[in-house]
Amino acid sequence: MSLDRGDPSKAIDLLEANRPYEFGIPPLAFNNFYGNMYPIYVRGLAYLAMRNPREAVGEFSRLLAHPGLAAGDPVEAASRRQLALALDLAGDKTKARAAYQNFLESWKDAVPDIPILKQAQMEYAKLQ
Repeated sequence: MSLDRGDPSKAIDLLEANRPYEFGIPPLAFNNFYGNMYPIYVRGLAYLAMRNPREAVGEFSRLLAHPGLAAGDPVEAASRRQLALALDLAGDKTKARAAYQNFLESWKDAVPDIPILKQAQMEYAKLQ
């Protein structure tokens, strides 16, 4: 809600309390782990909103460094695209291209009109 209200620094402050628990697995999560990585993702979005792409890169990278906890969760795919965007905004065009290629490779068999895929394709084309 803080992001929607244009207050990304408050979002970061509110999410700090969750930091010690971010890689915990809820006791009822025997089928999937959906949702446990959202605080990291939202913190990354908040850093992007604050125009601090290097911090955003750190958050998205932390999330993606734990593929077993994010597997199958939509936040994993969204983080791949956001990481590429953050790398581009941070000025690391080479790593941004590689991150976009990684994202697009993982979506090569997807329906072509999915909004996140179309957005990533447009962003990647601008890097070329």
